[in-house]
Amino acid sequence: MKILQDITLGQYMPADSVIHRLDPRLKFLVLVLLMAVVFFIEQPLKFTLLGLCILLIIRLSKIPLSYTLKGIAPFLWLFLFASIAHFFFTPGESIPPFPIWKINVTREGVANGVLVTIRIFFIILLSSLLTLTTTPLELTTALKRGLSPLERWKVPVGDFAMMMMLTLRFVPILLMEARRIINAQKSRGIDFESGGLVMRARKLVPIFIPLFHLSFKRADELAVAMTCRGYMTGISRTTYRELRFKRIDLIAAIASILLVPFFLI
Repeated sequence: MKILQDITLGQYMPADSVIHRLDPRLKFLVLVLLMAVVFFIEQPLKFTLLGLCILLIIRLSKIPLSYTLKGIAPFLWLFLFASIAHFFFTPGESIPPFPIWKINVTREGVANGVLVTIRIFFIILLSSLLTLTTTPLELTTALKRGLSPLERWKVPVGDFAMMMMLTLRFVPILLMEARRIINAQKSRGIDFESGGLVMRARKLVPIFIPLFHLSFKRADELAVAMTCRGYMTGISRTTYRELRFKRIDLIAAIASILLVPFFLI
């Protein structure tokens, strides 16, 4: 079950870097802009330049590149599914020796499959960078500040931000619990790597049942703790640390404003 150890999405890695010190609102906005850029560009040169920009961000964040890319491994099944879906179901010019019986692979399908796979790769990588360099509390505060105008229309922004923070906070906790359960089952002699696909799926039952039990137990304990502290929905709250734009945030914002239109030309 090594796949559970490779998930970095939702985890935070503390470091003294420029990226960590940036305002979380700016990082969230830049993430949205770069994701939009990923969906608009199609030229290989622009994808290469975007990749170089992401490598520069990883370098400035002082997070090892190997650790960042390790978080992509659990999503390889998603890349494979997206590629195959386009390879075989996109109409167009067939690639020899296809078609074979009812199976056909087209040039347009291969091109679309590769394009979609690259886009998914960049989106997952950017999302991982955001959570690796920003604490859940900072992300919650940034989300609440960014969506605060919606409060005029009675949108429960504070509750939505709280749910996002709890979701991000529970991801590493559930992964830690899953690893602990897997190690306990291995000590009892269960080999999760042997057997066919059906046998491996059956061996996951002793993991999911206690994991679901622990999840509901932790959720109940959290609800009781929040109730004891007087938490109520629909109430505006202040924060201990107010977010303030600094000079480094202004420089990063200007660089983003100058860079993003370049990819859209």
